[in-house]
Amino acid sequence: MARNVPGEPYTRISAEEAHEMLNAGDAVMIDVRRPDEYKGPTSRMPC
Repeated sequence: MARNVPGEPYTRISAEEAHEMLNAGDAVMIDVRRPDEYKGPTSRMPC
C-alpha cells in the first residue's frame, strides 16, 4: 500500500505496486545507476 513518511518528498510503494503500475502503463522506470553499478555479473533490473 502506498504511504507517505513525514519529511520525505515522495510516496513509498511496494515492489508489487511498482510492477502493477509499470504493467498498466501508469509509470515509467528510469535507471539512474552509474555504469559501474549495473555492469556486473549479478546486476539486474528490479521488477
